[in-house]
Amino acid sequence: VTIETNAGHNQPSGAAQDRRMWVEAFAFDAAGNEVERIGVIPDGQVEEAAEQPHPFMLRDRLKDAAGIETHMFWRAATYESFLLPPATPATAAAGTHGRSGMFRLRTSVQPAKISVRVRMRPMGLDVLQDLVSSGHLAPEFLQLMPPFTVLSKEATWIPEKANYSVRDVTDADC
Repeated sequence: VTIETNAGHNQPSGAAQDRRMWVEAFAFDAAGNEVERIGVIPDGQVEEAAEQPHPFMLRDRLKDAAGIETHMFWRAATYESFLLPPATPATAAAGTHGRSGMFRLRTSVQPAKISVRVRMRPMGLDVLQDLVSSGHLAPEFLQLMPPFTVLSKEATWIPEKANYSVRDVTDADC
């Protein structure tokens, strides 16, 4: 999966160490039954854990002097970045301002349809939970940071072309 942006800035932007943007994939058989899902984060769950990284998460990661991820920027010694790069006049050509990720299906069934969606949360639940734990944020604010769907695409298998036909089915809520 490759996603690109037309924004003149990185995405997610702003405090990218706090923001979470990710790609989810669903595979369906010819009868419309879901046969696999990859990278799906249920609403209300933390987007990613250190012991189980998400397969396609767009964000910055801050690390302290010991190399342990921190959500408090004043403790950061280094950072790792995986963002969508900006689209500029010099990089306006397709393929020059995006990121790619690989989703490997474990099913042996040829998916008749694949749905992919890009979701984001302005601030990760892990960051908010740290703020609640430290006493800097009231717990009721956790439920006020829902994920939003930014983009949705569907790819339908066309047997006679031995290829997928892709269409935008975005019903964006942000």
